[in-house]
Amino acid sequence: MKPAYLTIWWLWLVLAIIVAIIPSLLIYWQIVGIILLALALIYAWKVWQLPDIKIKRQVANSLSLNVWTEVTLNLSNFTNRSISLEVFDDYPINCDLQDQPQTIILPPLATLKIQYCICPQQRGSAKFSGVHLLHLSSLRIWKRYHYIKLKAHIRVYPNFATMTKYALFATTNRLGQLGIRQIQRRGDGLEFHQLREYRIGDMLRQLDWNATSRHQKLISKEYQEAKDQQINYLEDALRYTSTLSLL
Repeated sequence: MKPAYLTIWWLWLVLAIIVAIIPSLLIYWQIVGIILLALALIYAWKVWQLPDIKIKRQVANSLSLNVWTEVTLNLSNFTNRSISLEVFDDYPINCDLQDQPQTIILPPLATLKIQYCICPQQRGSAKFSGVHLLHLSSLRIWKRYHYIKLKAHIRVYPNFATMTKYALFATTNRLGQLGIRQIQRRGDGLEFHQLREYRIGDMLRQLDWNATSRHQKLISKEYQEAKDQQINYLEDALRYTSTLSLL
């Protein structure tokens, strides 16, 4: 979509061509030119008089290497007029970037939240320096550049979540080398544990209709795995083997 001021300039140019054909319309072309110049100066004054906005950045102090992290900017407008802005946060170097810059309209007496993402590519310390702002006039004729210092220091560490996953894999392999094997055991049955309120996902056979009638709400039975365990132990390899059943 073209800015409105481009349409106005094209119309003025068309009027200039008409004036070249009909010189008697020159005075009207000059009047239109003076009006456009006056409007441009008014808009320039309004943009220059815009007060500075308040910005707060929200970002974690510690980031993981090669992991996308969300950064939030809270922009506050304390005036009674809307402000058009182009916003670009001065993010740390050695980071990939998404969703910047952003063009927004900041409502009067309001706070607007915008978000973008960074992905650190290098370990160590990093910093945010500030925020670049372009105040836009109503017809986008003028832009006023402003830089707000907003420093923040962060640390970039290796992705420990991935390292933990590989450590668990290594531990599992080491247990196998020691001769420890995990065997899935099928439960001998389910024994009643307690009554509780119905939860989404409970099976129909878990419902206790007597308790449901008394409490006037759905009551489910909760079960636990039977605790009977069979233990085999060798007392004397030359005499006999005993078997116990414990509860």
